[in-house]
Amino acid sequence: MKKRNEFLEHINRHHRTYIWIVIYLVFMLATSRRMTFVASCLMSAISVLPMLLLAILLRRWLIPRFLQKSSIWYYLHSFIAILIIATAVVEIDTILYSLLFESNMLTIPDEMGARLDLIETELGIKMLYGKYTLLLCITFAMVTISHMLDEAKRIELETAEMQTTQELRYLRAQIKPHFLFNALNCIYSLTLTNDEKAPDSVMKLSEMLRFVIDDCRADRVPLAKEVAYIQNYIDFQKIRMEHQPQLSFSCKIDNPNQEIPPMLFQPMVENCFKHSRIVDTREAFIHIRLEQNGNEVAFTAENSKPLSSSPQPDDERTGIGVNNVRQRLDLIFGQNYSFEVKETDRRYEIKLIIKQ
Repeated sequence: MKKRNEFLEHINRHHRTYIWIVIYLVFMLATSRRMTFVASCLMSAISVLPMLLLAILLRRWLIPRFLQKSSIWYYLHSFIAILIIATAVVEIDTILYSLLFESNMLTIPDEMGARLDLIETELGIKMLYGKYTLLLCITFAMVTISHMLDEAKRIELETAEMQTTQELRYLRAQIKPHFLFNALNCIYSLTLTNDEKAPDSVMKLSEMLRFVIDDCRADRVPLAKEVAYIQNYIDFQKIRMEHQPQLSFSCKIDNPNQEIPPMLFQPMVENCFKHSRIVDTREAFIHIRLEQNGNEVAFTAENSKPLSSSPQPDDERTGIGVNNVRQRLDLIFGQNYSFEVKETDRRYEIKLIIKQ
C-alpha cells in the first residue's frame, strides 16, 4: 500500500513530463511507417519541441504576467507567439528535410522524396503552416484550460482552508471561559440567597452547553435553537446587572424549524454587550430584533456607545469581530446576503439579511 501511494504521488508530481513523453511517442508511431527510425525521431522532435516551447512560455511568462490581469492581452500575446513559433518551425522543418535528403545521412523511402517535393511548393508551405498552427493552438488551449482548472482547485482548497479556520474561530468563541465563569458565579450567588431563579439558571446553562457541544457539530441548526441560545445568553447577562437595563430582544419567526449555520448571530450579540458596557452603565441600551419571513431572515442589533473609549480588560476575549463575521457569511452564503453597518459617536447598528 505504501509503495502504491508513493508511486501515485510520483506520477502526480511528474505527470506533465509523462504527458510530453506520451505525445512524443504518439508522433513517432504516426511517422514510423513512412520514415526510417532516425528520421522519425528527428521529425517527431520537430513537431513536439515547439509545442513544449509554447507551453513553457505560457506557464512561465504569459499566464503569470497577463492572464491574471487582462485576458485580452494574454490572448493577443499568445496569438503573436503562436505565429512567430509556427513561422520559425516551418523554416526549420523545410531545412531539416532538405538536409536529410541531400546529405544521404538517412535512407528515406520514395514516398518521402515525393513529400519533400511537395514541401517546396506553395501548397506544401501552407500545409506546414496549418499543421504547426493547429498543434500550437491545441497546446495553447490545453495549457490555458489546465491552468484554469488548477487555479479553480487552488481557490477551492484555499476556500476550504479558510472556512475551516473560520469555523475553528467561531467554535472557540461559542462559550468563552470568561462568560462561563460569570454564569457559574451568578448561579452560585443565586443559590446563596435561595433565589427561585437558581434552578432555572442551571437549566439554561445546561441548554447552552448542550447546544454548543451537540447541536453545533452540525452544519445547520433550527432557528428556534439559535434563538433560545441567544435568549439564555441575554438572561445571564441580566443577572449580572444591578439596574434595570434598556435591553430588548424581539423575535418574529414564521418557521422555527428553518435551519441556519450555528452561532451565526451570537458574535454580534456579544459585541453589543462588549461595546455598550450595559452591564455597568445605566444609560446604555441594546435592542436586538430577529425576523423570519419565508426564506428570508433579518437580524438587527443596535447598541449605544459609551462616552469613554478606553479599552476593556476582556477585549481579547470578545467575539470574533465584524470582519470575521463577514468572511464567514461570504463562505457560507456567497452573494445571498446583505450586511450593513451604521455607526455614529453614540450608536452602533448592524443589519444582516439572509436569503436562503
